[in-house]
Amino acid sequence: MAAFCVIRLPALGDLETGQVSWAIDGQESEMTCGTLDECRMTLQSLGKRPRIMVLLSTLDVLSTRVTTPKAKKSQLQTLVPYAVEEQLAEPLESQQVAHGSSISLGETQLQHHVSVVRQETLKTCLQRLQEHGIDPDKVFSEADFIIPKEEDQWSLLIEPDRPVILHGNRFVLALSPGDLIPVLKVMFANPDITLPKRCVVHDLTEESQALDQDLLDLLESHEITVDWQTHSQTPVVFLAQQGDPERAINLRQGEFSRQQALNRLWQPWRLSAALAGLLLLMIPAELWLQTVDQKHRLQDIRQQSVEIFKATFPDAKRIINPQQQMQNRLNSLKKAGLTGEKPFLSLFSIVSPVFGQMSDLTLESLRYRDQTLGCKLEIGSFEKLDLLKKSLMDRGIEVEIQSATTEQGRVRAQLQLQQKS
Repeated sequence: MAAFCVIRLPALGDLETGQVSWAIDGQESEMTCGTLDECRMTLQSLGKRPRIMVLLSTLDVLSTRVTTPKAKKSQLQTLVPYAVEEQLAEPLESQQVAHGSSISLGETQLQHHVSVVRQETLKTCLQRLQEHGIDPDKVFSEADFIIPKEEDQWSLLIEPDRPVILHGNRFVLALSPGDLIPVLKVMFANPDITLPKRCVVHDLTEESQALDQDLLDLLESHEITVDWQTHSQTPVVFLAQQGDPERAINLRQGEFSRQQALNRLWQPWRLSAALAGLLLLMIPAELWLQTVDQKHRLQDIRQQSVEIFKATFPDAKRIINPQQQMQNRLNSLKKAGLTGEKPFLSLFSIVSPVFGQMSDLTLESLRYRDQTLGCKLEIGSFEKLDLLKKSLMDRGIEVEIQSATTEQGRVRAQLQLQQKS
């Protein structure tokens, strides 16, 4: 039974027409490249779904390191993207910044491994895959599967019909074979670049090239030990065998995480589930007694009914028959809804469409008391929380934000909602 599948994509510009390649459990097979539909059929033939890892082209991903002051994890969620911003040619807001491991630099600073991809690029790749029935568990840069094993080491990947990938200790480059030597010469002349002690060259070409000797001469002239390794596997199989997903940076973080994708699928049903959970508290005790015939449970259930009644209707003075009194109150609420008063169902019918329009809103709980609806929710940003507040106020709802905190790049908030008199 297959445990994992590595799917390697071409650069975004070639994704629509180009072929993808794949490897099951890092093994060679009769078919390791083709269309996305052929890849899906291969996965379906395995029976049980394997763990799916997708590799994006190095041309589409920036891999780098940035330094920040030491801070709490929640603060680093903000600090790291802004530290990356100076290396970007496009606005930070359009980029997906994925965090990898961090190392300490003395007592006050941290250095972070970071991968950056345009949000539109990642979104397009995921959409193309999902259109063909493939939903990857993780997405990496292909360069992360040849990460140098030592800090003072570089890795080079040379293969047919692909850019040469150079993975240094602080950078990743994708170069045409003809540009590799000139670029290395410029780098070696830069005093700010720390040269490696060792360079591992992974050669997947079938025959020796003129590049080989020129590259050897250049590296050795700078006292860099060269470990030239030739490999007979197809490139995707080599990467599947060589790569360590635990060291690589998963680009499916934050709003692009697989959990967030599942949450979005569940989103249309969350409000109904929350309402059902709230109404479940009002089920009369007799319905529970159908499945509970032990006599000593009856008193416990009655006490629970009394507590629920008190929590739902705190103005109640005397509780004799909570079931009957609950029914009477519900009948009163229904009548109030028809005569223009503001009970729970009337208020909820106004706010629920607003919640439903916020695609990245996750409703955690609801509580109705004293004509006030309390909501605990999670939303993408403070800006979207302000937009939610404005939309509710436009519908005649008074909104009080009791608390709002950031956690893992999202905002958790507690709101009190009332219909205006």
